[in-house]
Amino acid sequence: MAELFAGRYLLLEPIGEGGMGTVWRVEDLKRNRVVAAKILRQSHSTSLLRFVREQSLRIHHPHVLMPLGWAGEDDRVLFTMPIVAGGSLATLVGDYGALPPLFVAEILRQIASALIAVHDGRLVHRDVKPANILLDATGAGRPHAYLSDFGIAVELDGPRFTETGLVTGTPGYLAPELAALGDPAPASDAYSLGSVGLHLLTGVRPQDVARGAAPNGVPSSLWDTLVALTEPDPQRRMSLPDALARLEAPELAWHDGAAGEVEVFDHFAPEHTDEAERLHQSESDADGADRRLNSRDLVVFGSFGALMIVGILLLLL
Repeated sequence: MAELFAGRYLLLEPIGEGGMGTVWRVEDLKRNRVVAAKILRQSHSTSLLRFVREQSLRIHHPHVLMPLGWAGEDDRVLFTMPIVAGGSLATLVGDYGALPPLFVAEILRQIASALIAVHDGRLVHRDVKPANILLDATGAGRPHAYLSDFGIAVELDGPRFTETGLVTGTPGYLAPELAALGDPAPASDAYSLGSVGLHLLTGVRPQDVARGAAPNGVPSSLWDTLVALTEPDPQRRMSLPDALARLEAPELAWHDGAAGEVEVFDHFAPEHTDEAERLHQSESDADGADRRLNSRDLVVFGSFGALMIVGILLLLL
């Protein structure tokens, strides 16, 4: 028999396991909708602090995924998020390898626009990576992406929720100035988005991508934009508004068939359930490995990785 949480949320089935709790598919009886929910115990103080931080953020943008709400019962707290059925970019690139250039350009336009809105709200995301970019199930059509996981976002010139002297972020997507314990800024998110683009276009981890001439089939205008976004010097790095202007060039415009063989399928469809679970497991293992650096290099405090098969947040420490 399904458990009723706080008199409102009916726990239907577990759909994932994070570092600090279980993620459930739940029915919100008050709103008459099915959502994703992560349940934490109050003893998980660091996790709760980050979730409360996310709850306080409200960026209204078609490509930003925000928490829906929360409820408490006994020593447990439940946080809800929309379910996004298409999984994450990390799942997609893990499945297909290098993605078609116009598909990548469309994703980059959407997330660049989302990040500009985030920065206009005086926030820096700090963990832009494929696992935190979630997708609607659009099949072979135009993709619709969401920037998710604001668990380690900070206000510009505001307080942080990580210890002084420790680096927060994900290796390969972390801007050099943040690795050197610099202050978060919009330029650091720009670097991360550029790194995401390089990964999507090549299927190779961004730290292993040569920044030379564009690969075969990749428009030079797209490649050069990503190289400019990943300029190591933040003072010389291309800004996101300038990058978005370049990404809107006619030769990078979306058209029917631009997805090629790539399909963003519905991970809740019965025929894809087993495959999606397999992809999620392999991706979670890889993402966890990426986030853990040798102690002689950096100590990286993770935040919330995206649950690939349902597009919700999982805490990875």
